[in-house]
Amino acid sequence: MRSLIIMAIVGLIAVGWSFINHRRPPYRVSGYSGTISPGKASALIVTMIGIALLGLGVGKACSGDPAIGATCAIVGFMLAFFMTLSLTHRHDLSWDDAGVHGPSRLFGPALGLRRASIRWEEIGTVGVTITSFWFVQAGDGRRVYWSYLYPGYGSFTKRLRTKRPDLTLPSELR
Repeated sequence: MRSLIIMAIVGLIAVGWSFINHRRPPYRVSGYSGTISPGKASALIVTMIGIALLGLGVGKACSGDPAIGATCAIVGFMLAFFMTLSLTHRHDLSWDDAGVHGPSRLFGPALGLRRASIRWEEIGTVGVTITSFWFVQAGDGRRVYWSYLYPGYGSFTKRLRTKRPDLTLPSELR
């Protein structure tokens, strides 16, 4: 029962956060162009949790519990490493009259280092991954990703609907 309550609370927080970020202003907007960026506060919190888990893991490993220590250290390192990138502008998504530019690869449940540009007319699909990242995809397979953790993502969604009204958007973006 306790697990269900925790899952419900986490779900409500995610829905609330998405609702707030949808309506927040983007990082930058000017005319028909703009930029959305992962929320720096949430990225910093997750990075700090990752560093704490890494430290806990090293402590556990040194105090005679190598299995739990290694698990905590690996998870902590991965959290800290991947979320640190979101503290920079590497994962920003931008758009202009030509198209969309942004992170183009996922590494497990996180965004990777690669970036891509897709012209508006090249976008063939708008979808969502199992890890809740939305994406636009060109016919050749190139993708640009973003999520509900990007304050102002509603501004990008509005522009996407304006430029490509023929595309079907995932229900969370409508």
